[in-house]
Amino acid sequence: MCLYSWRVWIEFNSGVFARAGGIRVVTVPPQLGFGDQGALLRPTEHVPEKQGEVPPGATLEYELSLLRVSIPPS
Repeated sequence: MCLYSWRVWIEFNSGVFARAGGIRVVTVPPQLGFGDQGALLRPTEHVPEKQGEVPPGATLEYELSLLRVSIPPS
């Protein structure tokens, strides 16, 4: 469900960063995040220190930054 909210945000905010170095905060309400179920976070290969719990009904907040822009060859 959380991935759905990312896709919706990206579709409605395409071009929002404008240039490299741009920063945006994305707020995901509970109904588009993990809802009334919450989530258990487990360590992964890439983020071994990731652990904890997202409580039921939590509002998620992400800070996104555009590091660089690459233009494919034409």
